[in-house]
Amino acid sequence: MNEGFVKIYGYTKDEFKAVFGNNIQSASSYSRISDMLNQCIKYKRAVNYTSCSRTKSDRIIWTQTTLTPVLDSEGEVSKLIAIDSDISKLKEAEEEIHAKNELLNVTNQLLEKKNVQITDSINYARLIQDAMLPSEQIIKKYLPDSFIFFKPRDIVSGDFYWFSVQNDILFFVAADCTGHGVPGAFMSMIGCTLLNDIINKDKIFDPCTILNKMNEGVMQALNQKNIEGFESGQDEGMTLTLFMIDNNLKKIFISSANQSYYIGINNEILRFDGDIWSIGGNPQNKIKKGIIYTSKEFDLCKDMTVYLLSDGFADQFSELGDRKYLEGRFSKLLKKIQNKAMNQQYDIIASEFDQWKGKLRQFDDVLVVGLKFS
Repeated sequence: MNEGFVKIYGYTKDEFKAVFGNNIQSASSYSRISDMLNQCIKYKRAVNYTSCSRTKSDRIIWTQTTLTPVLDSEGEVSKLIAIDSDISKLKEAEEEIHAKNELLNVTNQLLEKKNVQITDSINYARLIQDAMLPSEQIIKKYLPDSFIFFKPRDIVSGDFYWFSVQNDILFFVAADCTGHGVPGAFMSMIGCTLLNDIINKDKIFDPCTILNKMNEGVMQALNQKNIEGFESGQDEGMTLTLFMIDNNLKKIFISSANQSYYIGINNEILRFDGDIWSIGGNPQNKIKKGIIYTSKEFDLCKDMTVYLLSDGFADQFSELGDRKYLEGRFSKLLKKIQNKAMNQQYDIIASEFDQWKGKLRQFDDVLVVGLKFS
């Protein structure tokens, strides 16, 4: 027992023998010391083991022991040499890491449980949002030559569409709310509720008045204008395009709040910009007396196609480079497909989006509506 042994354990040789005896098997704190000795002697090679001991000062330490056989001239084991290394700090670090890993595992399990609960809640919200959207069967009844390419970025969407028929007047709305996911979905519910109240309940059929009422309703719902008339600074809202057919007048009326829309006629695609104001929000000097939204009037023509859309398609980045699809490329796509059947147009648009996006994550909610009048 050298000075290193005394430094680690605190015992001199005589003190150690007086306490633990002369037999290494009985003196060792390692429960499998007999197996280690037998392996070392039988196979004539060094073995390692880790054990926990108490020093003379009653401090618990961890040591790693290397037990090495010393062979005589005939190749037989004549004695054994044991070298102990104090690995207490390493063991403490391992135990600390183990404790942190255990805590991390528990935390991950809790997070996973919470994520499942949140995802389940959002999936249920998706059912509610889907229930608020008009059914394809009803839309096809009145607009048989139509398609709706609707691709939410997340489980729920900030884009939505709305449809109604009142007194031989047909309404279709394509809207894009601030944000996506859950915040956007809340805004879409506000939008659907306001449209139901304004058009279906209050029977307001003038497109400009409808958008003005929508603007007032969103600002009131989000407390963007207080009693004194001052703006709150919140800029949440939505862009939308309201499409209206008056079957009696054989005319189309379109009002748009900060969106673009397209009309295909005579093998041409015409792009129209809506009014610069979104629905809701607080741009300076937006609150004015009187009408701030306008509408455009078109004669209903045979084989006319109207395209309503959010900005999600044009804003999608390409897998092949750091560039967006943009409206110019989208206009060319519509010109290329406008004379095809509407179900074919849907397939082409869906394929074009998937190929452009590739393996990139979808950047925003996407909504493209095609309405053709044969």
